[in-house]
Amino acid sequence: MLHSGVRKGRCSLVVGERNALKQAHRDLTPAPMSARIDARTLERYGNAISSISMGLGL
Repeated sequence: MLHSGVRKGRCSLVVGERNALKQAHRDLTPAPMSARIDARTLERYGNAISSISMGLGL
């Protein structure tokens, strides 16, 4: 988004909304599956919820 000219503040808002949606779905996910998702995401991105916000410096 930043490369296409979208302001950093707007990107931050969209990432926050995306993460809230991800969390809402994870709250509905059974605990064993949620633990596997969190572990995989943490291993891959170093963060249990967001892969994008770290790269944007948000």
